[in-house]
Amino acid sequence: MTTESASASPASRLLINGTVHSTTEPYAESMLVKDGLVAWVGDEDTARRSSEDSPETQDLDRALVAPAFIGWVDSPVLDGAEPVDSRPALDEALSQGCGAVRLGLRISRETFLGLSVNTEQGEQSFDRYDAPGIVEQLLRQVLSEAQEHPLPVFPHLRVTDMGGIDLEDPRSSSFLTELVQMMRILDDASGAPLALAVSTEDLFAGRSAEQAEEILLEIRRTASGAERQLILDATDVSGTAASGERAAALAEAVVSSHQRLREEKMTPSPATPTVLAGFDAENRETWEQLLNTGVHVIFRTAGHLATALSVGLPSSAAPAQGRNPWELISEHVHHDQDPVSARAGFNAQVRGAYRSLVAGADGGSMGGQLNPGSAATYGVWEVDSLAVQTPDSRTAAWSTDVRARTPLLPYLDGESFPTLVQTVVDGTVLYRRDAE
Repeated sequence: MTTESASASPASRLLINGTVHSTTEPYAESMLVKDGLVAWVGDEDTARRSSEDSPETQDLDRALVAPAFIGWVDSPVLDGAEPVDSRPALDEALSQGCGAVRLGLRISRETFLGLSVNTEQGEQSFDRYDAPGIVEQLLRQVLSEAQEHPLPVFPHLRVTDMGGIDLEDPRSSSFLTELVQMMRILDDASGAPLALAVSTEDLFAGRSAEQAEEILLEIRRTASGAERQLILDATDVSGTAASGERAAALAEAVVSSHQRLREEKMTPSPATPTVLAGFDAENRETWEQLLNTGVHVIFRTAGHLATALSVGLPSSAAPAQGRNPWELISEHVHHDQDPVSARAGFNAQVRGAYRSLVAGADGGSMGGQLNPGSAATYGVWEVDSLAVQTPDSRTAAWSTDVRARTPLLPYLDGESFPTLVQTVVDGTVLYRRDAE
């Protein structure tokens, strides 16, 4: 792997002899990168004429250039008494073609009430009065280290045991307020607004639906008031997405709490959409319930993506840590009950994923695209063949017609996947296969 400094990045780079996945020029074979942005996509001759300088030329050797993926990395804050360094996991994300990641820092609510850490004086224990300050120091260290990594990071604090909050106990219920106050202090270390994530399994365990909804409402109210993105993680301890009755109950709680937030004029800003991760439903009505609630769904494993998209629900996908991103796209394309086109599966992991980030990762409507003026954040992939792959052969036949102007993607047979050659972020090469 290689990481170039921004100063080492060439002023301009011309990519030729490949396929560029661009919505403005679907049949582009070249791309000009200048000052970290896409300056041109199209044919090589025009790109050379449009450049005032002599760009560095990169022969793609028929490789595919596609927008970089958004990854998801989970990391504990502490491993025993030691803080965990997330940078090796970020290196791995670069090697999977990710141009940015959600970084989940996991810590127990009980840790704020007491913990033991290694210090210069050896291992020391801290009680409920001193523990919050120590936790803040640990988080600052972990966030600062992640911020130093060249891969853009969008961190969230995943607090476990949130189901233990007792809204009738002032000391217990004040934890949420204290938590978001600490998160605000840590924003400078994180480089991006620190989001809050909670496990819905924690909220529903051992409680009635009404009790769980009250806690969910209070968490959503606090996050919205603090202008924090809230991530509701619906996966269970085995990593299985919520489905069936579990998904239906969660959808009802989300809808009900949203209605109450509307009455209180406390709904989240569109810049900080509430994210429902690890959620799936076979029933179309469940997806329709979530429509117009401001919720954005992220599939962590293959699910009913086609139904969610057909309903109009903002949806994206992020594969499990360490997986080739094309595997999840392939699983959605070949889903037994709800297959999608390769284009829909791909867009869910790029454009949809960018839009789910706080303020769209500052990329706005151009995030996750390779069009003139957009960030030159992309992966170069070695592929066997390119195609327009859809569940309906009639649609595929039309899409391959030049009049359809449909960008091509790798043909995914479910067994072999594209191989990453390079990862480039804002015009700088951060990963190169031949440097491993």
